[in-house]
Amino acid sequence: MSSPTAKDYADAYPAATAGEPADGAARVYCTVTDAGELTACEVKEESIVGQGLGQAVLALAPKFKMAPLSMDGQAVGGKLVELYLRIRPPPPSPPPGVRLVVHPTWVARAAGVDAAKYYPVRALRMGVEGDATLQCGIDAQGLLANCVITCEFPKGSEFGGASLALSALFQMELVDKDGQSVVGGMVRLPINWRLPR
Repeated sequence: MSSPTAKDYADAYPAATAGEPADGAARVYCTVTDAGELTACEVKEESIVGQGLGQAVLALAPKFKMAPLSMDGQAVGGKLVELYLRIRPPPPSPPPGVRLVVHPTWVARAAGVDAAKYYPVRALRMGVEGDATLQCGIDAQGLLANCVITCEFPKGSEFGGASLALSALFQMELVDKDGQSVVGGMVRLPINWRLPR
């Protein structure tokens, strides 16, 4: 199976509406061809109407390709599948001269028990899940510094603030997997929040 690349998501991102960047999710239903491609897709739900989220997912649907057979050996051709995708604003570019670290080696990171500790109280009470993305600097010890929230879903859910609290638990090696120093660089940290089980 194949899926869209980061560039595909960036290309499909809808233009801002009334000054507000599109940030949400959409659900579409598609028919699978014998070759595993998605066709005849229709938008069934958008988390925010009028931001072009459904059109963005429709543009991404052809980038998906399924294996011709399911895990239990059944042909997927002719089946109806659901595609639910999160559409985020493109992250801001690092300042000039600051390297974006894309292949860090983590020596410490937040665990599930930590996420449960910092889970936003209101979201927990309402049974809401979500995500947030941070953009952080990297200090001389490989710790994250000066993190800012670049994306939060759902908006106002406090997952961004909870992610900022979790960021103190992350630390990376001073040299990344590409063999380059990470000190003084910048990293993007997506954090998914799932209800404690």
